[in-house]
Amino acid sequence: MRMLISALWLVSLLAPGTALAQAFSPNDAGVTMGHWHLNSVSVEANQKLLVGMGGTAIKPGDFNIVRFPGVAVFLAFASDRDGADRRHRRIGRKPRRFHRT
Repeated sequence: MRMLISALWLVSLLAPGTALAQAFSPNDAGVTMGHWHLNSVSVEANQKLLVGMGGTAIKPGDFNIVRFPGVAVFLAFASDRDGADRRHRRIGRKPRRFHRT
């Protein structure tokens, strides 16, 4: 029994060394990103933009993914009610005037 527990303990110490959480290896500076989620009102427009920047579009199942060397961008639809683009819609507009009492 002692031998079995010792063997299991030894194997459990070696297992985390082989399991990596990142899908891509680090660059020269030692940095890796993995993936990025982008919620958008227009998934097709963003996919076209990212492919134009050098990405490769893939569609496994229901996901729209654009893959770059070292990172994968997951594209998902989010309507304005979900708040996907509420922050960016006001760029370039004048600030709201509030009612003075």
